[in-house]
Amino acid sequence: MIALADYELIAIKPGILIIKVENEELKIRIFPIPIHVIKSGENYSVQVNAVISVDTNIPKFGEQCSPQNIMLHRGVVPKEVNVVRKPEVEINVEGKGISVYLEITNLVVYPDLRDSGGSPCVMISWSSFQTVK
Repeated sequence: MIALADYELIAIKPGILIIKVENEELKIRIFPIPIHVIKSGENYSVQVNAVISVDTNIPKFGEQCSPQNIMLHRGVVPKEVNVVRKPEVEINVEGKGISVYLEITNLVVYPDLRDSGGSPCVMISWSSFQTVK
């Protein structure tokens, strides 16, 4: 039988990426957030979403980030990507510790689109991996 399991959040360890796009250096923080824990027999599957925060060394105004605007603009692949720390979240489910790690699989920057702080719009894709302790 498949059921949702209750969980306790132990720690969120944000991932940190330093990337370079054109003449900008961006610091990206990725916060993994557990949404559901699905239990099937003795197995667990953790569904995770992510919230990202972007800081730039050259804040400027631009067209606002939005899904509609992203479709109309061309994204840029970063020149350099330095993974300072991988995103991780630790939870406790029925006395078992579960760690979920995010592996970034794709990263695109939209330099013409900006958030309210003047940083460019960034889109990230990831795969999640988990270990049970």
